Amino acid sequence: MSGTLSIHIIMKDESDWLSYCLESVKDADEIIAVDTGSSDASVSIAKSYGAKVFYSPWEEDFSKPRNEALRHTTTDWVCYLDADEQLTAGVSELRRLIDQAGEEVQAYTLLIENVLGAGVEDRLLHRSIRLFRADPGFRFEGRIHEQIGPSILQRHGAAAIRDSTVTVKHYGYLQGVLQAKGKVGRNEALLVKALEEQPENPFYLYNLGITYCQSGKLQEAKELMARALGLTVPAVSYRATLVKDLSRIVLELGELKQAELLLAQELEHYPDYADLHFIMGEALERQGQWERAYEAYRKAADSPGDKYVTELGTNSCKPFYRMGALAKKLGQREEAARFFHEALKRHVLFRPALQGIVEVFNELDVSAEQIAAFVFEQTAPQSPEAYAAAADALEAIGAFEQILACLPETLLTEPVLLHAYSTALIQTGKVQEAERRLIGYVEANDAEGGPNGVLQLAAICQWLLYGSLQNSLLSRLREPALHIYTMVNAKLVSRAQSSETGISSELPDPYPGIGDAVHSLIRRAVGLGRLQLAYSIAQGDPSSELVLAKSMYLEGYTMRAADRLIDLVAKQQLDDEGLHYLAELLFDKGHYLQAAELFENVVHENRPYEPSTTGAALCYLHLAEQCLSEVLGDGAEEAPFKEDIERIRGSIRWLNRTGWHTEWSGKRRGNVNVEAHDIAVHDRKE
Repeated sequence: MSGTLSIHIIMKDESDWLSYCLESVKDADEIIAVDTGSSDASVSIAKSYGAKVFYSPWEEDFSKPRNEALRHTTTDWVCYLDADEQLTAGVSELRRLIDQAGEEVQAYTLLIENVLGAGVEDRLLHRSIRLFRADPGFRFEGRIHEQIGPSILQRHGAAAIRDSTVTVKHYGYLQGVLQAKGKVGRNEALLVKALEEQPENPFYLYNLGITYCQSGKLQEAKELMARALGLTVPAVSYRATLVKDLSRIVLELGELKQAELLLAQELEHYPDYADLHFIMGEALERQGQWERAYEAYRKAADSPGDKYVTELGTNSCKPFYRMGALAKKLGQREEAARFFHEALKRHVLFRPALQGIVEVFNELDVSAEQIAAFVFEQTAPQSPEAYAAAADALEAIGAFEQILACLPETLLTEPVLLHAYSTALIQTGKVQEAERRLIGYVEANDAEGGPNGVLQLAAICQWLLYGSLQNSLLSRLREPALHIYTMVNAKLVSRAQSSETGISSELPDPYPGIGDAVHSLIRRAVGLGRLQLAYSIAQGDPSSELVLAKSMYLEGYTMRAADRLIDLVAKQQLDDEGLHYLAELLFDKGHYLQAAELFENVVHENRPYEPSTTGAALCYLHLAEQCLSEVLGDGAEEAPFKEDIERIRGSIRWLNRTGWHTEWSGKRRGNVNVEAHDIAVHDRKE
């Protein structure tokens, strides 16, 4: 049975996304757009696509403009979208559904793919009733998160609603969109108003919890969602998603046991929900229960992927990656490689798995050439994104020569690949060639260096080669980049002149208002191994010196970082994170009493911090083991004391499984424990 199709959109200042939405549905029989007060070009854009535009004053109720659109419908079927959504396959798939619908079918769910980030796996999938018959009895309900489903269910029951494979991409949850549109604040105000009218409505409580979560108020979000959970029964359609979101928040708050208990109870109701099994795996893994975590990840991989609201990859590449990571921690490298490969079979550009398998091969002493060949065979790159994923994996193990050999010259106009290629050039000492390519890009594009740090790399190259920025770069800079780079340049030139003349010309407060940009430069220089340059940029600025010390530690320059961290302690300029790193250094050297004192400072002076709490506990366990062994002497390994010592050692092994300590991999691990005589070595020269 065929029928005509109307697309419905409500809008207010949606010009940034509206044309993309309408382009995807332009072949519909009718487009109806209800405007609630736009001051931008939304109305003219809608009319340019032939939409019938109607006006409805905004009354803090999304159902009203939705129902206003229904009032003007002249077709047999309706599909409603948000202005920041796109129908991925156009309306042809909707027409197919309409043509095959029997009289008993009143509506279809579509698969909504919420884009959360740049990665292909950064997607949240859920189903929503979006296509339905234009029945006068169907009405939207709810002040916010409006729904057509209740009126369809009331008149025809659940059997009248069918699932489809038609996909809608939704961009409204991207952080930039949320901030630009002020959606979080708007939604919070509407939900508070709705709860004033219905204080025990679990759907509104749940969604207000989501809004609080988006604004970083996790404790408040947890409390609201817990209330909502207590007011719902397992049959409620959104309850499984509520459990997922609540358990994720509890985990984020570090309440690992509480998350485990919640999930254990709720998995009885939703035993085939991959996301719940996956979050259970995370909770168990962070508690050091690796064997149980493995089983939870296995269950996630074995669960269906489209029954519930789910994060893309939660029943495929993600659990296989986590199983691989656990196998690697257990020293089972071949098994880890197998799991990482299974993850890549399901998502060939899943970067964590790609980097994981490269790291394992590196630890197994596979040559860089063989690893590179595998990576490019595995990814079969055709796009810049695929080449970038391959280059990132190779960069993590320091395979810079292989990056230079494998990236095609024809694609180096792409900023993301130029960045990877130039980084490899700098790391292999070819700074002059890197500078030539980077400046060529800046000049050709008359830009501020483009994305992915191209400008940063160009500036670093010129400081390394010439000691100051050259006109080839300075003449292309625009504000605010011009202000940032000229200020850093003045500092470096002044310091070089002072070194030559012996006369200090220290610039007071060298980086007012540009600290974040300077800190990013310091991290980049340290990541490139150009420590002398990083020293010069940071020197004399307390916040920059702190960033330098922590960056050196995270990049594996542990011995060099130690002196700087100690110096910052003496100056009372070390923050909690830096204090934890210094405690790790002392712990690794076996100075357990001193390390425990620092860990406890982090925990007690400020707020409870899980890694430092674990670090302190481990220090005392090691001290207990040492004391018991010293007191008992040769009898320490005899019963009953042997059992006591073994229990202490078992606790040490278990706590070491919780991921409390900084871990280095690839080229960073190669920097760990650099010999002391290398500390004063200057940056490499060509």
